[in-house]
Amino acid sequence: MEKKSSEKDIYDQIYIGSSPCLLFEALQSSGKKKMILEQAPQVGGAWHNISLFKLQNVEAACHLLENYKGVYNFLQKNGIELEAQEPPPLKLHSPWLQIKYSSLLNDFIAMTKTLLAILKQSLLLLISVILFKKENISAYKDKLHNSSRSIKKIILNIKGKIELKDKRIQYFSKGSGHLIESLLKSVKAKNIEVNLNQQVDEVIISSSVDLVEIKTKRNQFYCKKVIVSEGLNINSLILNGRKVNLPNQAKSISHCYVLVDGLESKKISYLHFVNDKKVHRVTDITEYCQGEISHYRLLLFELRKSFRPDNAMEIFNEIKKYKLIKNLSDIKVISWDMIDYDYKTVSHSELENLKLLKVDRDKFCLLSTRGDLTRAFKRIYNIKGAQS
Repeated sequence: MEKKSSEKDIYDQIYIGSSPCLLFEALQSSGKKKMILEQAPQVGGAWHNISLFKLQNVEAACHLLENYKGVYNFLQKNGIELEAQEPPPLKLHSPWLQIKYSSLLNDFIAMTKTLLAILKQSLLLLISVILFKKENISAYKDKLHNSSRSIKKIILNIKGKIELKDKRIQYFSKGSGHLIESLLKSVKAKNIEVNLNQQVDEVIISSSVDLVEIKTKRNQFYCKKVIVSEGLNINSLILNGRKVNLPNQAKSISHCYVLVDGLESKKISYLHFVNDKKVHRVTDITEYCQGEISHYRLLLFELRKSFRPDNAMEIFNEIKKYKLIKNLSDIKVISWDMIDYDYKTVSHSELENLKLLKVDRDKFCLLSTRGDLTRAFKRIYNIKGAQS
């Protein structure tokens, strides 16, 4: 027999996922009875921390808070401590072209690449129209639309950087683990329930029923409104009796953690290897860890999908051309580990189509959490202020 929901079982809002954006949203939204459903065994989404090499609070990904003064102020007003990253994060376009992340030159390079892409896509679209290959026209239109959006963002970035007085990029002074701990403490203080290990199988919304029904493998919940991030961590959405095809694709990111001794190199904070075919990003996360780390340094590498090293020295051999390492023979790898993280992704055009569904906005909210955390906060809370 199906269990009927009593008044005490009904939530004002249920949040599917526990990324910083969703946690902030749960804290700031109205409603007395709220719950967070998270499929993982810990809170934080991509910003969660792990334990590794007998160390705690190890960052799980290469994170960056792009320079957006309004968001920095928003975080600090909410009790989150920030500090300027030293040395400044860099974009490494090549061994001889290494540019500060906040530099306008990065935007001009990105704009040039996007304009060339638009030209290429326009020519392909024209050829498709001439040859009447209608099946290709829609795909090229989507690419053109996305490229146009990119150009608009770049122009806004350039405008923001010109207005920005303090161009230093900041990050959480005690790492992302402190951010999640602070948010979780606030969540508990507001009596917001947190339910871990809850993979959502179905979200059922009907215009003829006041409540949204949420089914996990073990439980059944009812709420007046459900809030989902753009990662769409749900298996099925039922809208007025019809199953909606959710456009999410499973992807994987490979991270390599290297505990190293003898690394006499340029100090780094965050490096983005723009065109490297093996290494994508690297951060030095030593100062955020808790535990006995001695004089060693803990580096986190995000690797390209095609690169699966047999040992950590393969990675150092790859990045030595960027002149970040003085003497490769002095490096001693104490420990290293590879961890793959699976996630779901949705294209902009697919998201736009999903947003066009005739879903009651009072019952369903798709929270725009894509991309950098500062950009996500800007969109969600309509934060004003100069940006980079």
